Amino acid sequence: MGATVLAMSSPASAYPNWQSVSPDSHWHCGRTTQHPDSTNVYMQTCIIVNDNRDAQAVTVVQNKSNVAIHLAALATASFGGSAKCNDTAIRPGRQVGCFSRTVHVRSGQDLKAWSFVRMNGNEPAATTRAARYHI
Repeated sequence: MGATVLAMSSPASAYPNWQSVSPDSHWHCGRTTQHPDSTNVYMQTCIIVNDNRDAQAVTVVQNKSNVAIHLAALATASFGGSAKCNDTAIRPGRQVGCFSRTVHVRSGQDLKAWSFVRMNGNEPAATTRAARYHI
């Protein structure tokens, strides 16, 4: 999955549920990592910023396994607008995002977001690499 984003041209109104994702150039993502509970589940945190300086954090998870998994996540952002996405079954082959609410940010601001992802009810939740963006 790499640093390639798992986007839309503007912050979404998907908050606070798991949704399909379609990254574009407005997405700024941290490094993709494997979830520690599976070699077939990948996760990352992204920050979406549109041309109006509206921003939101999104936890992105890709299920490359051949079985459904259950995901719950908490997306947290230094600029506000965290989101908790409830435990939901994610089918094999899907890439989904947990979107925080949209927050207007000021020019010159350093944005940072990170996520905690729980898979199949296992504790503790895994932490993604932080996404950073200077607007």
